[in-house]
Amino acid sequence: MSEDRTLASIRRVSAVEPIEGYDRIELCHIGGWKVVVAKSNEIKPGDLVVYCEIDSILPKWKMFEFMERYKYRLRTIKLGGKLSQGLVLPLKDLKLIENPKAKYHGEHQLMQRVWETEKGHLKETLLPLEEGYDLTDILCITKYEPEIRGDIGGDTRGNFPFWCVKTDEERIQNLEGFAELFNGLEFVVTEKIDGTSCTMTCEPKEDGGIGEFHVAGRNTDIKESDTNAFWMCARAHDIEKAIRHEHEIHGVNYALQGEVTGPGIQGNMYKLKKPEFFVYNIFDIGKQQYVPWDTIESFCDMYGIQHVPYIGHLKIDKDITQDFLFNFAAGYSLIGTVDQNVREGIVLRHTVIDNFDYSTIARYAAEKKVVIFSFGKLSFKVVSNEYLLKHPDK
Repeated sequence: MSEDRTLASIRRVSAVEPIEGYDRIELCHIGGWKVVVAKSNEIKPGDLVVYCEIDSILPKWKMFEFMERYKYRLRTIKLGGKLSQGLVLPLKDLKLIENPKAKYHGEHQLMQRVWETEKGHLKETLLPLEEGYDLTDILCITKYEPEIRGDIGGDTRGNFPFWCVKTDEERIQNLEGFAELFNGLEFVVTEKIDGTSCTMTCEPKEDGGIGEFHVAGRNTDIKESDTNAFWMCARAHDIEKAIRHEHEIHGVNYALQGEVTGPGIQGNMYKLKKPEFFVYNIFDIGKQQYVPWDTIESFCDMYGIQHVPYIGHLKIDKDITQDFLFNFAAGYSLIGTVDQNVREGIVLRHTVIDNFDYSTIARYAAEKKVVIFSFGKLSFKVVSNEYLLKHPDK
């Protein structure tokens, strides 16, 4: 199971403002995102445009050749003294796409071509380019994934364990009207760790028992190794023993998900001497849902396993702004003791409760095509802009 992130989509321009001292560029607002654009594009409030998020890797097409010096990767930068995150293109620029399976048809329509093997002919379908339409695959955009050293990533054993959930938290910039949507809900705030994601789990059996222990990275199951960082963490904290003991005592099968960081990983910004594992999620495989934060804390305390640093609780009200959350996300990391490091950001999670009506939130998520509400957990992340500017390669 997985949640695929939308990296490029049709979005509506909410505002355009001038940049003092600059005649050729202006600041375009796309929901919570702000992007510096050329005035020559003549983008106006209310226009539908193509928006590509940061962390997108663009294809090496002629329309994107201006991104060659950035290795075709979109990241947070400053232009004209303004923070710019992503890429905005007028819809008419879609006529330049080089994907043979799609062609801009004018009048905000896309001609999608699919070769039907069984029927032996090419099927062409006209698709309306409406607000929210996902263009990630059509524009052949992929998500940036930092390179992982061989002894960190390990040898692949197979695909990511199918009985677990693979997620990517939604960014606050994509949640327009979040304060009103979440009004009255209290969230647990934890530190977002700069590392690489890892899942440790025992395979479920049909009779309710548990089988072989698996250690997986972001996308693949990893072969057991004495030198692999993920397996070193699993052994150091007796993760398999903890999972099996919890199953024996309480009859549950937990998958631990967390961040591995340390030497050779993302520059080891915390100056750790060995790989460390910090749990941020525990997934109940039998119930197919995440457990609440207090269960994560008690489980980790019981078995001597680290979890991501707890920062506090925050109750959302209608006066909470995006800027307030960005200020909250800024600050120093609670991991490491050598230097003070600007933390990557924060994650806010509210575990679903039985007596609360989540229908409005569920409808919002479906309409906006955002992944905030799934498998018993409501959550999103706020990445520090200070961190992104200080670490441009992240």
